[in-house]
Amino acid sequence: MRLHVLLAALALALGAAACGADPEEHRPAHGGAPAPTFTVPSLPKPPFPEAARQTVLRMARQDGTSPAHESQLTVAEFDSGYGPHLIWRAARTGDICMADGSPEGSAGKACVPPAKLGGGLRPGPSAEAVMWSAWFTDRTDLKRRPMWAMTLMAADEEIDHLSCQGHEFPVRRVFTTRQNGVPLTFYTASVPESLQGDYRVAVRRTDGPAEERMTITFGGPTTVQC
Repeated sequence: MRLHVLLAALALALGAAACGADPEEHRPAHGGAPAPTFTVPSLPKPPFPEAARQTVLRMARQDGTSPAHESQLTVAEFDSGYGPHLIWRAARTGDICMADGSPEGSAGKACVPPAKLGGGLRPGPSAEAVMWSAWFTDRTDLKRRPMWAMTLMAADEEIDHLSCQGHEFPVRRVFTTRQNGVPLTFYTASVPESLQGDYRVAVRRTDGPAEERMTITFGGPTTVQC
């Protein structure tokens, strides 16, 4: 099954650093040439700033997307060290919302309405990218490759990892809810900006492991075949 992005270019980053990538990294490997190596390091996770958390709560109250209780604001971490974000389900609208914030108290917020979540709206398990979070630079990499941090959703299945051109990218489960009786599980993931294409998605279902395809692009043309 081919799966597509539901909501592209939903930027939440506040002053995220950007740095040009090595042009060679945008070329797919051919003729036995080694594929570029990308690593997603495990880095210490900073807490979500309390001042920004209060800003997020105020914004959510103003536009009607507050959680049932402020304790339901869940910290969503990224294995790449980017973030963290907050994720929650709006009590009144059912939207899935995410927010980022700065230590000074500023914050950015975006929500996806239930009609665009997909889970429970069509038969069968599915996985899809529901929200782009930010473009950032992997500061642990000597080449400072641009990366994208994003949020994925699985309906009635679980995502194990993403892969492209022989490289695996981990996912981190950060939030679960239900829609129309179908379990929805949300994950964070980070992938290189230079690897845009049809990713392989390893999933687990009640009847065993399976593989799906997910088209991941960032507003530009598909550059590689995964």
